[in-house]
Amino acid sequence: MRHFFTITVYIVLILCRDTNIFAEIIEQNSYPEKYYSQTNRITGAANTHHQELIIQLHPHRTIADLKIQNTVSGIESIQPVFNTDTPAGQHPLLSRYYLIRFDIQTDIQQLFQMLSGHPIVEKVEFNRLNQFCAETHPNDPRYIDQWNLKAINLPKAWTIVTGESGEPSVVVAVVDSGITREHPELINQIWQNRDEIPSNGIDDDKNGYVDDIFGWDFSDAPTLQGIGDYILRDNDPVDENGHGTHVSGIIAAEANNGIGIAGIAWHCQLMPLRAGLRLASGGRFLQNDDVAAAIVYAADNGADVINLSLGDTVNAFIMQDAVQYAYDKGCIIVAAAGNAVQPGAYFPAALNSVISVASLDNNLHLGNTNFGASIDIAAPGEDILSTDIASSGLGYALRSGTSMATAHVSGVAALMLSANPSCSNTEIRHWLIQTARQLSITDLVGAGLVDTYAVLTEQITLTAHITETRFSHSSEGRNQARVEIYGTAAGHGFSHFWLEYGISETPDLWYPIGIVETGVKHSTVLQEWNTSELDEGIYTIRLNVKDENDHTIRDKVVVELRHTNPVVSKHESSVWLSRDRYDTTIIWHTDVLTTGIVEIFSEKDIDKPIRIARSDSVNLQHIVHLSETGLPAGEYLYQLKSHNLSGITHIDNSENRLYPITVREDQISRIYLQLAAVARQGYHAIATNLDLNNNGKRELIGVIAEGPLMSSSQVLELTDNGDIVNVASINQNISRIWDIADTDGDNLYEILCSSSTGSKTITFLLEQPTIEEYPTKRIWESEENWGGIISDLDSDGLPEIYSRHDSTNAISVYESVADNTFTEVTKLENPTQGMNSIGTKFATGDYDGDGHYEIVAGDNDGHVFIYENIGDNRYRHTWSDVMIDSLPLLFAAGDMDGDGISEFAIGAKAWTVGIDLPRQHWLFAAYTSSGNDAYKRVLHQRIRELQDGESGIRIADANSDGLNELCIVVPPNFYLIQYDGVSYIPIGHQNATSTFNPIVADIDSDGNNALLFNANKVLTAFDQNTSINSTQTTTTVPVTLSHQPEMVSAKYSAPQQLLVEFNVPMDKSAGYTSRYSLQRYVPENEDTNADHSPDSFTPQSAILDRSLKRVVLTFSDSVFRPDWTYQLESFGLSDLNGVELSEEKRTILVDYSAETGLNIKVYPNPARGNQVVFDRLPDGSKVKIYNVSGGLIASLNPEDDLHIGGRCRKVWSLNGVSSGIYIYVLESDKENMIGKISVIK
Repeated sequence: MRHFFTITVYIVLILCRDTNIFAEIIEQNSYPEKYYSQTNRITGAANTHHQELIIQLHPHRTIADLKIQNTVSGIESIQPVFNTDTPAGQHPLLSRYYLIRFDIQTDIQQLFQMLSGHPIVEKVEFNRLNQFCAETHPNDPRYIDQWNLKAINLPKAWTIVTGESGEPSVVVAVVDSGITREHPELINQIWQNRDEIPSNGIDDDKNGYVDDIFGWDFSDAPTLQGIGDYILRDNDPVDENGHGTHVSGIIAAEANNGIGIAGIAWHCQLMPLRAGLRLASGGRFLQNDDVAAAIVYAADNGADVINLSLGDTVNAFIMQDAVQYAYDKGCIIVAAAGNAVQPGAYFPAALNSVISVASLDNNLHLGNTNFGASIDIAAPGEDILSTDIASSGLGYALRSGTSMATAHVSGVAALMLSANPSCSNTEIRHWLIQTARQLSITDLVGAGLVDTYAVLTEQITLTAHITETRFSHSSEGRNQARVEIYGTAAGHGFSHFWLEYGISETPDLWYPIGIVETGVKHSTVLQEWNTSELDEGIYTIRLNVKDENDHTIRDKVVVELRHTNPVVSKHESSVWLSRDRYDTTIIWHTDVLTTGIVEIFSEKDIDKPIRIARSDSVNLQHIVHLSETGLPAGEYLYQLKSHNLSGITHIDNSENRLYPITVREDQISRIYLQLAAVARQGYHAIATNLDLNNNGKRELIGVIAEGPLMSSSQVLELTDNGDIVNVASINQNISRIWDIADTDGDNLYEILCSSSTGSKTITFLLEQPTIEEYPTKRIWESEENWGGIISDLDSDGLPEIYSRHDSTNAISVYESVADNTFTEVTKLENPTQGMNSIGTKFATGDYDGDGHYEIVAGDNDGHVFIYENIGDNRYRHTWSDVMIDSLPLLFAAGDMDGDGISEFAIGAKAWTVGIDLPRQHWLFAAYTSSGNDAYKRVLHQRIRELQDGESGIRIADANSDGLNELCIVVPPNFYLIQYDGVSYIPIGHQNATSTFNPIVADIDSDGNNALLFNANKVLTAFDQNTSINSTQTTTTVPVTLSHQPEMVSAKYSAPQQLLVEFNVPMDKSAGYTSRYSLQRYVPENEDTNADHSPDSFTPQSAILDRSLKRVVLTFSDSVFRPDWTYQLESFGLSDLNGVELSEEKRTILVDYSAETGLNIKVYPNPARGNQVVFDRLPDGSKVKIYNVSGGLIASLNPEDDLHIGGRCRKVWSLNGVSSGIYIYVLESDKENMIGKISVIK
């Protein structure tokens, strides 16, 4: 026993030392929120439409009747949402759903409207994204007490259901990000499809899914910019972010196994159904079609409980129908109320058939949770310890949110079913809610805290359930406003029921509706509520049912009462820019939530509309793009209709005259510039205003566009053969470079930079050490500053630095007082009212022609303002304006109308409140002087599509025609806007990617400006093409952005693969194994005569992925040796344009850095055979294998080594070894390592 004790401690100590064993702290590299103007990140969720629509056909119609393949271009696929071989695919409702995917160039909004009006289409909706309802917190290694289990009264409940009483197994489907099946707490808890034979490629059980042994991965989002596994659905629902694994551990982590934590229903099975994906921008979401398909799979394949730790603010019809399908098949559905800390549950939690769950902290107070009458029940959700993904497989983490709370209720529901297998889902739901423990905040969280012991022991005989409310309004007005309340009030021992209402979703007082009723009612009208005397607003209706023993149970619903017409404001019709086309668009606001309709009439007939277009959801903001209606170009009339939630409609038709509108459908010309040069990658750069190193070439200085948050900056120059190449690096941590000037008058130029580390921000100057050197010497810095511009507004010969100061939220002005010495001379405070968070980009110029220079800036509540210099370091506020519902971010200045006075332009993100991306867009405005210190708006241009990434604007002569243009980069678009003597019009469009600012500069010293921005993720220069007449639009061929293809990298991936990446998409030849040769690279001074191993190898397979830029090469098992260096040679490879790799780019050294440390491979794991192989071991190492109790099972010593192909191996025989989890400890001269092995027999 003493020996056993020593080994146990040894194991524990090693486990505690291995940081990979414990939960990972997830940190995302992103700017702090206060830097909103520099991180042009999408506000809210990722794009919700991403080129996919879901349609539901009318009954008795087929997809063949749709007949759009021959009339609509850009369709990539049309497929049933629910597999036709499954019961759902043959269900009369669900079989009518189809997912249509379009290519990236297709106008998805237009197709939405077209399909909305199609005679055989009943419903159409964007394939929206849902959010995981959890927040990750750093884990505290001392926090090992699961307070949450005691809070829900679980230990007593376990004595009822976890003994040897033979209770049936219950399956909980976890629709989430997947589950890490190999986790030792979960490996024995995973549901297995016993009717499916593994790995035979056959759908043995005929459920429509091949080899679905452990559930299914439903994530397929090829139209999104995802990372990891997100392209194709498959049979491996592995977790890539830990959310689903954490939720699963709460529900059913194995108990009494000597390690980690205990789940709530640890005897139940977990069905992994992956529907989540990770985006490159850092977001984690779930698509509606994936979630819906997973819900249906769960219902069809035996799930008893479905856990939905996810939600959305919009009630998507496909989600609603999938939930109803599962509910009708008897599933208990539990969903997260949401983490928005506001009244009202997310969908699908807000649906009547779903149990909505709020979150409590360890004091049983509200956590970060939605609340109110739409919540059914609450559970612990803050700082919950559970299983997590980790490289070793043994991970734990603290997470918070309604996701965690939802998992508690799912686990309790599973326990309830275990003890009462004959109960229906309705009975379980009723039991959970009616036995909840009352709290001081019960009115905010439904029935209160879920009580596991009470659920299993108390008897509930009454039923109280409100199923529906119906509004009716007569022509007599509000005096006849009524609400019919439907539901059930019944049960054994029933005495009476009554209804009452309260004001808001969290009432303090209750008022009676009608009289007390003593008769039982089932699914019928309970009362008719006269609301004519009530004020407008949100109300809660409460049903109370009492039995003969004075025990009362309740149910609540939320309604919105309106007596007056919705009020329309901010009504605007204008021509937007949408990619390379014009798009006539109508927008308006209403004072309450409404559905919006636009009715369009011919000028010749105003009795009947020729088109009806609908705004896509219930909202305060409405938008209809007329390009989506299929109307030909021409003049029309229209009116607006807005319906509120009480059924009242307001018609806005300009006092019965209707509104006139012009529909445009023409195309914007491509830029009539020729491709001049390309860099090897994208950069956020500025152009120097002189030749720094005096070699006749003007430099660019920038940071890599897709690089880390901070990196060294690169100095770039144009070569004679048209390449923009890196000629030097500036080894300073730099996030952004803002401007360049000689700020202290010493004839040495400085660049203005910023960097950020955590919450610390610094803005600083780097100066040339000497003339003809690059600026590398830091001469000044200021903490808490971000962004800026350099400009001599007071005309004293020394330009000032203008930078936003974080803590004071003002514009700090710095000026040189001596060589390399600067002082703050003044601060320009925000002169406007509101939130007042100033942006970090500005523009300067003499905007009113009075000889005094101004600076224009903006803040995040839409205000823009000007300060004018009135003397040495003195300024006064002269002008302000507001860009309504917008966030001004981008500023530029220059003379665009040729009058010698500068205009200024502002770019703002519009409608960024909320997470509904189809409404978010760009608004650009330009102002010109209308008198001293007075300005008028001369440009008001909206641009559709707001994407993730940097954006920028500049006013300059981009096409060398002698006139300044407004250059706009807002990914995925670049526009060139020019004044034609009357108005500002777009004269060119080009596809673009993330660009901090467009550059206009003469970089080749030919007297003409070049225009530079990132296109196809590489910095690209365009030059004036004098051979093209810009009026000859029919003969112009757009430029193809391409440059010389090359292998960018070849990285080793253990045990036998190379991951090869190209800089451009390649043709299919890149997928041929015969086009590659892996060779041993031998320096000239090395002798290898004694080694007779082959010197070159051909891959066994080559897999070219969907991007056509990456290839996975797989070699035989004995190719890679830890003491060798390799190079990869290619033969005859070319890109999609037929351009071949140049001779000097055909060969690349293999990145073999993975071999620098321990990189052992243990296989198979899980082990189902008779042995386990430890491969790539250091010579002379020892391996000891223990069970989870610390008992030594086996020792593999140096004399057991097998040397094959230059590698060291050991073999552990599993003869006589039982199923279970085992821990191995590797000891070597280099370092020690531990891991786990799962044995399944």
